[in-house]
Amino acid sequence: MNENILNNSNNTTNNINPNVDKEPQRYSNMARTRRSLNSPNKSNTITFIVVIALLGISVFGFILLSRSNKNEDEDTENYDNTPESSQTSILTTTSTTQTNDDEETENENIDVTEKSDDNDAEESPSDEDFKKDNQTIGSESVTEVKITEFKQEGFENFIRIIFTVDSKSEFPYTTASLVTGSNLISLKIKGISEDKSGITRGTGSDVTGSVVSTIFHEVTSEAGLSWYKIGVKVETSFYLHTMDNPKRIVLDVKEQTVENGNGTEFNFSKEAQTITGDASGNVISVVRLSHSDQPSEGIFRIILGLGTIGTGSIPNVNASIVDYTGGKAIKLEISNLYSDFASQGNYNQTYGNRAVSGMEGSYSSNTSTYYIRLTSEREYKLYYRKAPAQIIVDVKS
Repeated sequence: MNENILNNSNNTTNNINPNVDKEPQRYSNMARTRRSLNSPNKSNTITFIVVIALLGISVFGFILLSRSNKNEDEDTENYDNTPESSQTSILTTTSTTQTNDDEETENENIDVTEKSDDNDAEESPSDEDFKKDNQTIGSESVTEVKITEFKQEGFENFIRIIFTVDSKSEFPYTTASLVTGSNLISLKIKGISEDKSGITRGTGSDVTGSVVSTIFHEVTSEAGLSWYKIGVKVETSFYLHTMDNPKRIVLDVKEQTVENGNGTEFNFSKEAQTITGDASGNVISVVRLSHSDQPSEGIFRIILGLGTIGTGSIPNVNASIVDYTGGKAIKLEISNLYSDFASQGNYNQTYGNRAVSGMEGSYSSNTSTYYIRLTSEREYKLYYRKAPAQIIVDVKS
């Protein structure tokens, strides 16, 4: 379980009370008293003490602020130094996001089932263009670039992912690479001052009808970086290039014949459901838990994002509808775990959805047990994805 540890220093205030002359006796030694009160040495001493006290308070405050910033910088450094294959945001998110215009939107799922002929593509790539090697375009000196649009196009032999950019000069420095040990293509675009792709950081869009399964906008602390992780169902080649009029950064991903990875091969039912994973031992961690209402699909979706430190990326999972606290719940048991940031914190959330009222979780002996509280007994579907690795429960609403 990851924890943010805040080091709070004890605040100590030194109250400095300068010596004050006792009130002189009335009607006696008045001249001497006036000389004492008006003494230049006395006034200078008081002023010196006050200045020293103020300086001490200022220095103390500066030290506290420096320590706080140091802790934040260390947290950021630890995150950025994590290998891409295991790095992920530990967030509880929903698909409802906030755009740069402060307008609440939902990420739209992407369907490229209907495909065009390769020859219809603008600047159609050749087979030799597709490679699995690291690829770069653009200049590192380019800054203040805006991403104005994101879209995708489906073709018979490749899917095209397009970022339209507003740049006053060259293209921004962009890299694309396969993430070792994971079915992911990492796409990093630097020099970005504004990103209006429509996919807010920490969320993603699902893709159907393609070797690409997910396009996820990663959270990063690096200024000016827009980082996208392209989940693919099997390792495949790709081609990073540019197009003009307007300026576009283009990632073409080679299509592959793969089994359906969208979960459509699983059926909705009220019966017990099981996933037999590929994890070897207790090597899986639950690193993200999200939920979202999908009214267009008539479902409420719960996603558990996974990480791994060993062989395999999917744990064994069992699900069944049980009686729970006077109602019904989907009991979800996930094994092969070495950690679960949510259940180890005794996860307990109220959703207030018409299908799912809330969810509770606990962790014991390398197994997490969740109860997805239902408003009434309903059909559900349990399935998984490998890129990125996720356990998903869809509940019919």
